[in-house]
Amino acid sequence: MRACAEIGCGAGRLTAALVQDFASVHVLDISPERIEQTRNAVGRSSVSFHLIERPCIPLPNGCCDLCISTHVLQHITSMQVMEVYLCEARRALRPGGCLLVHVPVIGTHGMTGNLSEVMRRRGKEIVKGAVLAITRLLRENGVRRLPWKADHYRVFSFVRLKTRLLEIGFGEIELRILPWAGGHGYVFAKNPPNSNLDTRTGNAVG
Repeated sequence: MRACAEIGCGAGRLTAALVQDFASVHVLDISPERIEQTRNAVGRSSVSFHLIERPCIPLPNGCCDLCISTHVLQHITSMQVMEVYLCEARRALRPGGCLLVHVPVIGTHGMTGNLSEVMRRRGKEIVKGAVLAITRLLRENGVRRLPWKADHYRVFSFVRLKTRLLEIGFGEIELRILPWAGGHGYVFAKNPPNSNLDTRTGNAVG
């Protein structure tokens, strides 16, 4: 295969696997520390590293066979930011290319969906949201070392996510729960083979 874009590289474990199957791998992350960690772990000339400051995939239209993201989207606080990444993935994929994202939904990650579990998780999300707001305020005022770790965690509705992916222009959308991956959920979506993009705007046409 030709090219792959990885949104969020973590420690580089997935990147190390991707270089085995793709002629070129484009790694995107907002953290210079993660970029450097992955660079040291992979060390391949076929890997290009992109330190980004906003939700974008800095690649031409239709250049990727695969856009992949694992253990990333559920930690993005803004749904708008997440949707921009999905739109960017649609733009960067060639016709027939595949999007693969790891997201927690009910029925995966050991979640049963019963009311008490939902209420408990919702309570944790509210608390984490408040901590994140305080964290941003402190950092904006020069406080860098904090006595806690703020980590947002979102549980998705597959029905809503599928609807949004269809609106963006994806097709053949599937949710797969992989037992050998700890029962985690992975959403697969294809860029239709006959898809076209306006090269000026990156939007789907036709």
